[in-house]
Amino acid sequence: EPQIRAQFRAMIDGRPFESVLPNTWTQYLSDLKLLDALATHPARVYSPQAAQWHVLDAAMYTSYLVGQIGASASHATRMADLERTLVSHPLWRARGARWLVIQPHYDLKMIIGDTFALQLARRNELVGPVILATVDRSGTNIGRQKELFDLYRRALMVPHVATPELAHRAAACAQSPSSC
Repeated sequence: EPQIRAQFRAMIDGRPFESVLPNTWTQYLSDLKLLDALATHPARVYSPQAAQWHVLDAAMYTSYLVGQIGASASHATRMADLERTLVSHPLWRARGARWLVIQPHYDLKMIIGDTFALQLARRNELVGPVILATVDRSGTNIGRQKELFDLYRRALMVPHVATPELAHRAAACAQSPSSC
């Protein structure tokens, strides 16, 4: 995970996201910013037993983008490794332990894979709460995600990444929707 963040930051190199990637991708890049903010939040605790919430510290959408541009090893492999590690963790299996999963893109299965997405839904149903942080609760409108309804129903809404470039594009699309 640290390598993905480093690769992404090297690729961006301090430039606005939209100068490197299309805004149809960058609008979902809130995962890194949220995870970084939570890591330094004054209420953060370092003892898992004292935590009220457990945050899955993995920038899964960023990993997906890095995989899309071919800058690293397989995103699918990273997600499978993350799933394997997570489900073997004692706190993942602990009844009542609450988990926050930040994955801003609306298509959870596309970003983390079918089995990992279903693992989140199963844990939410059988063991304890998994709260999905996403920009769009309508992800269950994608037919193949119907079984994820409870994850999206209880989702925590996070904002799209707003930038001047994205605002300009939105204004242009409002004027001429057929060009978008």
